This record gives sequence, structure tokens and C-alpha cells, in this order.
Amino acid sequence: MKRYTLIIFDLDDTLFDYSETERQAVTEACGSFGVASTNDLYLKYRLANDDLRREYRDLNADTIQRFRIARAAHFLALIGRGDISPEDFVQRYLQHSTSGVLISGVQETLEALSGIRKVVATNGTTYPRLNKLRSSVIAKYFDGFFSSETLGLAKSSADFFLRVLQHYNTPKDEVLVVGDDYRLDVLCAAASGLDCCWFNYRKEPITRPLPATVLVLDTFSDLVRVVRGASHV
Repeated sequence: MKRYTLIIFDLDDTLFDYSETERQAVTEACGSFGVASTNDLYLKYRLANDDLRREYRDLNADTIQRFRIARAAHFLALIGRGDISPEDFVQRYLQHSTSGVLISGVQETLEALSGIRKVVATNGTTYPRLNKLRSSVIAKYFDGFFSSETLGLAKSSADFFLRVLQHYNTPKDEVLVVGDDYRLDVLCAAASGLDCCWFNYRKEPITRPLPATVLVLDTFSDLVRVVRGASHV
């Protein structure tokens, strides 16, 4: 029976609900500038985000801050608050993003898997993601944190996960990757020769055959059954 000694977790929409965390951060950042919360406030923020992503298609360490400021400027224009500095809004938004909304079952599952080394590896920037993890009740379960910023690689690189393995000197057959993004987590893990659990949090339709090393999790708590009973993924 296979025994996993290292589990590599994605962060957003794997451990934390990204949309709810973002909604909370936008609402609190707006409130700090005296902007009242309305039913369409977050919808306008998402509209600004989608508009700017057409211009900033590939985000990296060099472009992420420019994207954040441009997105803030567009959002503030949409809500008629051009008097607020986009730079100041981004700063407040990031501060409030350091408090995340956990996905149901995450804490209990991590507790049940005590004794297995766990780390986070995210494609995003270190701040505010590391702060979000550190300020949460699940921080105690993790031995490490890696971002594309600290590794110097995007998660789409086949070497992304291998860099984490090298850090812990762990063989591939003892490693399990858990993430929600089919392209960045599932395909990258498979390309690296690693077992992977695709946590299909947003219930995407599965329209293609999955690699043999990939298993779909319908709920996060299913991970306990996989790890305890896996002769293979």
C-alpha cells in the first residue's frame, strides 16, 4: 500500500474559498473609505476584474501590482468614487485579504491527517497569501509555504512541484498534490509524475479523460479516505 509522507496543497479554492474571501476583503476595504455595502458592490468589482484581465492575460511578479492598481481604478470609477486613490484602495484590500474564509471540512480533514507533512504551494504572490495562512486556525498543520514568487517559477512549469520535493528530499511516490485548478494543479502534477487529487470545488463538468494518477474529490473530507486507503490514487 502506498504511503504518502508529503501532501502539497494549493491555497485558494482548495483550503480557502477565494470568492468569499475576496468579497469580504472588498466590502471591508470599501467600508474603510466610507463606501456602503450594496447588493451590486462586489459584482462591480468582479466586472472590473474581468475587464482588466483581458488586458493583463498573464500575471506574474512584474505585472501583478500594475494589474491590481488598474483594477482598483476601474472599480472605483464604476462606483463613482474616483476621489479614492487606487493605490490606497489596493493597500486596504490586501490588508483585509489576510483573513480568509475556510472551505467546509478543511480543518477537520487536516486534523485527521496529522502526522503527514503538509505544505502549501500557490501560484500567487507571497503577500497576502502567507499572511492569510498564518492568521488562520489551520496554520499549525503546515510545515512550509511556497509561492511562485519565492520559487521563481510559475505553477505551470513542470519544475514547480519538483522544487518543493527537492526542499524536503522526498521521493515522488510519497507525494500527493491537492488542488482545484485543472491546468495548474492537475496537469502540472501529472506532468511531474506526481499523484494528484483534483478538488473540484466549483463542480466543473469533467469532459475529458483524467490522467491515471488523478482522482477527483467531491468534498474536501474525501481526502482522508484517499490517503488512508490508497494503494494508488
